[in-house]
Amino acid sequence: MWMSPRYFVGREVLVNIPCDPNLFSETYLEYNQNSKEKYLSNRYSITSINREKFEFHLASRSVNLFNSFSVPFSDVVPHNHDQVIGLTKSTNPALILEDGFRCDYTNPLVKLKMYEVAFAIAPLISYLDFSDEKTSKSSEEVQIAIVKRIRKCLNLTSFYRGVDR
Repeated sequence: MWMSPRYFVGREVLVNIPCDPNLFSETYLEYNQNSKEKYLSNRYSITSINREKFEFHLASRSVNLFNSFSVPFSDVVPHNHDQVIGLTKSTNPALILEDGFRCDYTNPLVKLKMYEVAFAIAPLISYLDFSDEKTSKSSEEVQIAIVKRIRKCLNLTSFYRGVDR
């Protein structure tokens, strides 16, 4: 999964384009070069990638309308690729996860805990298969089992458990 490309022909993407924002219109979120404002549309998939010009060629997934055009990387990448994980500002930076937990991967105990998690989920990893839509349901069940094992290893208590009310 780490070696697979993030952007490939056929991938559905969010794209910032001039389009019709009227929810009740038949051309809702479809590309319209005459539109004055850009909106985020989820109706397009990549048909080709021009790495020299830094642009994607997109086509509409709509059954009623075929729209095909090119857009710069800057109209696609921020909406499909953006992931920023915070770091503490110290000599020993630690990740700050969205739920408020901090994780310092240089700490030997944290490394040991990560090894424990890796060994706990290792038997399930081989059952993941994202390449075939027929196995996507079973892959989802495997992902749920993996998350349960990770939570069991980390033994985190949420804000609502163990609180006297």
